Parts: sequence; C-alpha cells; structure tokens
Amino acid sequence: RGPVEDGWGGGWVGGAEYLYVRPSLSDGLAYVESVFSGNDLTQLRQEFDFDYTSSVRAFIGYRLCQCGGELMFTYTNLRGTAQVTTPAATATTIYSGQLEINTAAGERLTSSAGVDLDTYDLDFTKRIYFGAGQAPCNTGCDVCPRWDLFWSAGLRLANLNMDYGTMLQDDQGELTATSWSDVSLSGAGPR
Repeated sequence: RGPVEDGWGGGWVGGAEYLYVRPSLSDGLAYVESVFSGNDLTQLRQEFDFDYTSSVRAFIGYRLCQCGGELMFTYTNLRGTAQVTTPAATATTIYSGQLEINTAAGERLTSSAGVDLDTYDLDFTKRIYFGAGQAPCNTGCDVCPRWDLFWSAGLRLANLNMDYGTMLQDDQGELTATSWSDVSLSGAGPR
C-alpha cells in the first residue's frame, strides 16, 4: 500500500495463523457404563476428551482505498482425534458402545473418534467513521478517526468429516466385534 493524494491507496494483504485447538462436541459419546446393584441400575456417560492439535488459518484479500473496506478470502482447517478404552467388564458392570456393542464379563471396549473441518470464507468488511476528522485516513499524524464501526457480510463453504468407532476385545485381547460410522457434510451459507 502506498499514500495517494487524499489518503492511503488500496493493496493486497495476506497472512496465516497457527492454531492449537481441540474439538468440543455437544454429544461426543464414547461409551455408557451400566452398573447393576440388586434391582438398581446406574448409567454413566463417558464423553470423548479430544486432545489439542495443530491447525492452520490462512487469508488473502484486497484492502480498498481510504481504509474503508476489504474483500477477504479465508481458509481454516480444524481437526482432532480422541480414543478411550474401558476397564474390563465385570458381572455387575458392563459397557455399551456405538451401534449397541455391549461387553460381557472380562471384555473391554476401545472407542475412537476423529473430526476434520475445512471452511472457506469470502467476506466484505466496511468501516463507518465517527468523530473528528471524518475524512478517513490522511497522510498526517491523525491516521484514522478515534471511533469507527464496521459491518461485514460474506459466504461460508464448509466440509465436515467425522468418524466414530468401537472395538470389542475379549478377555484374551482378541478383537471380536467392531462398529464404525462415518459422517460427511458439505454446505454453504451466509455469514
């Protein structure tokens, strides 16, 4: 960008961000623990506890003249994995996983999940200036007004892939059953 007669000219901008994030699902059920005590049944839900992982966000755009607006394209990738293994089931405690895989005494479940989200945003942002020096951005010391308000509108395209799985192992550690479900969602909408 460079100065022009009445302010700053437009120009290209870009950048990237390193993100250290983890998914948080509203219903990320790993398994259900059922404990029988006489005629009473107590059930506890075990949710997936995702680890923090590295992700990236990158953007490129064009800022318009006079510090007033910009058109920006942003790509974001968020991902995470989780795995949990139950203790061995007993005569009074059983574990239930995906697709109703249930343990018998001595068996254990290993449940895992993965989330991968890619988003593509195209946004336009415009600033509205308030206060002294309403002419936006000049070449003097008073670069921009002290108060401003900005609005933005845009479009988001997203692709989400999620997978959940449960493996059942007998008391010898042999795999006896598995269940797996994959969910993919692609969509678009306003921002």
